Amino acid sequence: MTTYYVTNNSDTVLTDSWDGKPFVFEPGKTLEVPEEIVVHVFGYHATDKSQYLARFGWAKTLNDIPEGLKKLEKFVISNTPPVVKNHSIPPVVERVPLPSNKRVGGKVLSPA
Repeated sequence: MTTYYVTNNSDTVLTDSWDGKPFVFEPGKTLEVPEEIVVHVFGYHATDKSQYLARFGWAKTLNDIPEGLKKLEKFVISNTPPVVKNHSIPPVVERVPLPSNKRVGGKVLSPA
């Protein structure tokens, strides 16, 4: 079984299911899925994408297909995981506040 990575570069959530399991493609995120999902949901390797566009309501007539294909192109499918930018930078574990130059005033008690 081949694993694929689908990155949703659109601004809307896409939800579909396969074999009773839901798959949610959130905007700006990458989801790792098996090959049958990219074939079922996106028509991966299919030359005619009209049935996939119609299923999501992205193309109700033949005139809608170009616009539907633009939406479909926003889902990037790859067989390699995406490169994570700045992954070598460790997260901030502890934050130390910077010293303050403020002087705090108070009463000085004199001995009696």
